[in-house]
Amino acid sequence: MEWVQYNGSLDAMLDAFVSDQHVYGGYFNWYSGWAKHLESSPLAKVHFLSYEKLKHNFSEEIASLAMFLGKNLSAEQIAKITRVNI
Repeated sequence: MEWVQYNGSLDAMLDAFVSDQHVYGGYFNWYSGWAKHLESSPLAKVHFLSYEKLKHNFSEEIASLAMFLGKNLSAEQIAKITRVNI
């Protein structure tokens, strides 16, 4: 993939991005392509993780990721992983 120099405004870039007019293609087309692939391929191994889901319920998302990876973590292990020391 070749990098493209962009000289427009952030607003113009965001408008192109959400309307699928971005030079690399739009996010929504990319995401719907993956969703269709996953629906048609039960053996596909893809785990979608988002910042929003992590922010909303970090422990639950870590447990979901662990299960996807074939790891059965106890509540204590998940609590230890998700403990935040600020």
